Amino acid sequence: MRVATVDLGTNTALLLVAEAADGRLHVLHDEERCPRLGRGVDAAGRIGPEAISRVAEALADYRRTARRFGVEALAVAATSAMRDAANRAEVAARLSEVAGAPVTVLSGVEEATFTFRGVMTGFAQRPAATMLDIGGGSTELAWGTPAGLAGALSVDVGCVRFTERHLTRRPPSPAALESARRAIAGALPARPAAPGPLIAVAGTPTTVAALEAGLTQRAPGAVDDRVLPAARVDAWVDRLAGLTDAQTLALAPPLLAGRADIVLAGTLILAEVVRWLGAPEVVVSDRGLRHGWALEVAARQSAATHAKG
Repeated sequence: MRVATVDLGTNTALLLVAEAADGRLHVLHDEERCPRLGRGVDAAGRIGPEAISRVAEALADYRRTARRFGVEALAVAATSAMRDAANRAEVAARLSEVAGAPVTVLSGVEEATFTFRGVMTGFAQRPAATMLDIGGGSTELAWGTPAGLAGALSVDVGCVRFTERHLTRRPPSPAALESARRAIAGALPARPAAPGPLIAVAGTPTTVAALEAGLTQRAPGAVDDRVLPAARVDAWVDRLAGLTDAQTLALAPPLLAGRADIVLAGTLILAEVVRWLGAPEVVVSDRGLRHGWALEVAARQSAATHAKG
């Protein structure tokens, strides 16, 4: 079954078009935009009209792309910014109309669950793994095996949220950086007994892995399964903490467009979570929620078809 899914996050809107069959995915198209739906949501508690317009434009284009690929089902999964927004029902209705498809607002644990499932489509041979998803508004952790999930959690620690709260000036002062570190540590619960290896997904880990590899732009699969030692994550925190937004963007303009101002916060979150888990390294994956949501959408569509027939 050919499906299209959109992972509508706080910073990005990610489109996946794939053939889904027997719990496996064959990716046909993968696209990223950074409309930043969650700009200012942490402070205002609402999604603003300009953010809605930016996302609506992206979804309208994604709808046309899905139609061009002849998909049988299109669905949008919205995460932290929509969870936090007092006007989420109004925004979801508007964006559903534009996308021509339902917008489902996932809970943090649902987001972690579907992301883990999506990530494991690329790591089916591993006996067990822990998934870390650093988003714009929240961070999810899930652990288990390819056969099933053992545990999941979500905390309101994200690269947009923490940039707006703690790192409004860049380079940040040492006091601001330390304040952000303490806030991240304070938001993390008791450490779970999660199995390894640690697999990190989303824009921050893939961007840091690309920078570490000397890449200047994104390419499908270019950083998939790359290993980042914990010490190198710390080194990137130190380097990014000394740069302005313009200097950060200059490191790799195509790669950092849309996230140059938030990559420091994201890398700091990555470093602190890796330290909290006691992981010596992190494996990077470019799979994520959109993949797990594609499997779910295909399963629901198949069940509905069988029910009718």
